[in-house]
Amino acid sequence: MTSNFETGYNLTKGNVFTVKPFLSLGLEYYKLSFVDNFQSSSLSSITTSDFKSYNATSFHVPWTFGIEIGTSFQFNKTLIELLLRGGYKLHLEADKWKVDDVLEISDKINLSSPFVGLSVGFSLLRRKKTVNLTQ
Repeated sequence: MTSNFETGYNLTKGNVFTVKPFLSLGLEYYKLSFVDNFQSSSLSSITTSDFKSYNATSFHVPWTFGIEIGTSFQFNKTLIELLLRGGYKLHLEADKWKVDDVLEISDKINLSSPFVGLSVGFSLLRRKKTVNLTQ
């Protein structure tokens, strides 16, 4: 589960190509699942084995900063947008994890890392109505 507030500024003034540095602050909930004594993935093996499953959960307030580079173009009545995005997600105070929301884990698990992503978006454009005032 993720919720983010993001701000950025487009360094280019054109509509075709964008370069936008950004900064965001988020609220995220993570769940890690651990399995012990897992023998096989078949249903009969799972029901007859004595494997144990644990879930570790944690709330985070990460800072994300990076740059977004993209372009957009129109194809018929569709606006297509391609974005390449990269940066670093910094998890401050990200080492408080609990097993089944009860027992706190003493190990430090920090999910801070660089990231890169690609997105493709499209919008359907409407035709503007024109009014003819001459007769």
